[in-house]
Amino acid sequence: MGGSLTPGAKIEPRALRVSPGLWTLIGTINSATAISELPPNPGGPGKSLDQLADEGILTAAVLAMPEFVYGGTVASLPKRAADPMPPDSSEFSRRDASVNVYSLWQRKAKMSKGEISASVYDTGNRVCATVPPKKITLRNEPTRISFAFSPSPLLPGIYRIDLLWDGHPAWRTFVRISE
Repeated sequence: MGGSLTPGAKIEPRALRVSPGLWTLIGTINSATAISELPPNPGGPGKSLDQLADEGILTAAVLAMPEFVYGGTVASLPKRAADPMPPDSSEFSRRDASVNVYSLWQRKAKMSKGEISASVYDTGNRVCATVPPKKITLRNEPTRISFAFSPSPLLPGIYRIDLLWDGHPAWRTFVRISE
């Protein structure tokens, strides 16, 4: 789309390709480790970034996939994928029945088969829950893939959820669990 806009120029709607989920979670929680959580004198020999990644200390990068359309978290999912979704939420209580994670996938290129799994991490990057891999075949129309986990065994705090395609993070979100 080259060129420049002149005053009074009309912008065609098709030129503005914005994800419909862009503005749905303005208050999304981001996560960071507070400097006060780090030991004052770490001691020991230094490590390379590759070593830290291999030990699970660093968070794996999310790999962009055109097949991933959208993802979110809700307290309850409609039984049928065609039914309207409730608004996304990032706040859950330990008393809630479940945290439901859903994602929409659609075949966009040659890739059509793979495995979807997930992991839930605490702020220390420790795995708190896992979802075993499930083989799927992507279709030309969006397909909803979802899973749920119980928040009751988790301590109050912020948790990271990584949705994995063939073992690599394809999407990431954060949820807050309260009493």
